[in-house]
Amino acid sequence: MHFIFEALHRRPLESKSLARARGFTAVLMSCCFLAYFGYLLYQIYADQTLLLISTSNIPDTGYTSPDIEMCVVGSDFAITSCALIDMAYNETVVPGCAGFINPGSSAVYGEWCKVFQANDSRVMFGTEGNMNLVRRVDIYWSINNVTAVSASSLAMPNVAITTYAQEFSPWRISPFDIQQLLPEQKGTWNSLQLQKYVSTSSLNDTTMIYFEPSRYRALKRNALSVIGLNNTFYDIDSIQTNQYAWELNHLSPDFEKYGNYQGQFGLALKTSNFQVQTEQRQHTVLSLLALGGGAYGAMTALYILLFGTPRLTPFGVSHNLSMWFYRGRSKLSRSKNHQQQQQQENYYDTHHITNEKTIAIDEEDLLSSTRPPSDSDVYELMYQDSKPLQQSSSSSLERTETNRQLESRVEELEMILREYFLNVEYLDALRLRRQEALPVYQQNPSNPTPTPRKSITGKD
Repeated sequence: MHFIFEALHRRPLESKSLARARGFTAVLMSCCFLAYFGYLLYQIYADQTLLLISTSNIPDTGYTSPDIEMCVVGSDFAITSCALIDMAYNETVVPGCAGFINPGSSAVYGEWCKVFQANDSRVMFGTEGNMNLVRRVDIYWSINNVTAVSASSLAMPNVAITTYAQEFSPWRISPFDIQQLLPEQKGTWNSLQLQKYVSTSSLNDTTMIYFEPSRYRALKRNALSVIGLNNTFYDIDSIQTNQYAWELNHLSPDFEKYGNYQGQFGLALKTSNFQVQTEQRQHTVLSLLALGGGAYGAMTALYILLFGTPRLTPFGVSHNLSMWFYRGRSKLSRSKNHQQQQQQENYYDTHHITNEKTIAIDEEDLLSSTRPPSDSDVYELMYQDSKPLQQSSSSSLERTETNRQLESRVEELEMILREYFLNVEYLDALRLRRQEALPVYQQNPSNPTPTPRKSITGKD
């Protein structure tokens, strides 16, 4: 966290106990924040999707008829006819249900199956409105060997009926396609194979089956969904059914119209809308940033409440990167520069001794050639200078004291600004870099001049 470095910085006039308490609190807050941030990351990794349940209307063009699978154990059976009933209850009878029945292959494990297929848009179910839609489909059937079917089961001879959405119909997809199903699709497929929504039509009974489509939108596990920017889904349609059964009306069987049937069932759409279940991620990268930012702000506010605001840092990582790079590069050549500096100092000491001897000889010659002043000359000069000195001494002392006080106050102000309000370490590093890069005048070590005081911005 950004205030941890400021917390470890002891300010002037501060007790050691306060500085240590502030540093310990900052480190503890940082550890708590990192632990919370790691917890948020784990939640993204182990995310359990939620289900958003909504409804969607059946299109005005209708709902495509599902595949209706019919199976009998112990004997083959026949479809004598089927009737398509439109929205005005007008009936269209198709003998043998020609064009809609797929007989399938030979019996598997003593079970004979057929399927009613609408071939996409030939039969569209609806509940109201469009008169071209189908309200109900009635299918009439007959078992070839009722005795064999009765011998294979304790129940009344019947036809098992399963409705499939076209994308999950075993009559439309190959075994290879089944292996390529997504995990969510495999779950739906296995439920259908276990006959989750199976109905029956018994001998000498009429059965009414109402179906309701449902859609499961499985979330695609990709980078965009993890980030939380865009969600894409796999749509998995399934059919839910419930049934009602009555005995056949033996008074008017109408065999001439529907054939020599032994049982009948009808299929109709149950509702004008269907349920949609949509997966939604609970935790994304965007939610992590939002929760992490809220926790960071709360901890920063608590720190400010306890210890006050840290120093302002007007320089960010982009400023400091260049300094870090420069320091790493200059560290490699520091030893070489140090050796060169020692050689220059030795050279300067040697020439400095020679220059001092020359200067001393010149001073002796100058003194010997100069005439000392007489007593009258000295008295005259002292008389002329005494009066101005007496007048300016008091004002000079006052100005010196005022300048000293101003300088002391400015230094205190700069110290307070540097230590409590503004972080200028970048400016210090930048000034040092420029001094190292530019040629610097080497002063005389034996007669050093005072280094000018630097202001908070580095200016003299």
